[in-house]
Amino acid sequence: MQQIQAVIDANTDVIIVDAGSPTALDRVVGQACRKGIAVISFDSPIHTDQLTTKIEVSAKSWGDATANWLIDTLGGKGKILVLNGPAGIDAQAS
Repeated sequence: MQQIQAVIDANTDVIIVDAGSPTALDRVVGQACRKGIAVISFDSPIHTDQLTTKIEVSAKSWGDATANWLIDTLGGKGKILVLNGPAGIDAQAS
């Protein structure tokens, strides 16, 4: 929230955010929108109707593309460690 507040205070035109919580940013997103700053939610949902737009990402498609790149780059050899991130993120369900 502090980082977004700093961007709002800097009078930027657009904020693109990948939120860690669907509700934690409601206040600053609303503030940005009231100041005329476009706010775009990327990848993770923000549960407010004040967003300019939302860009949804398919975790399965992203995972497939990444896996194929790794296979091609490593030539089918090597060890890969996968860290899925926090519980509940979409990538774990794919």
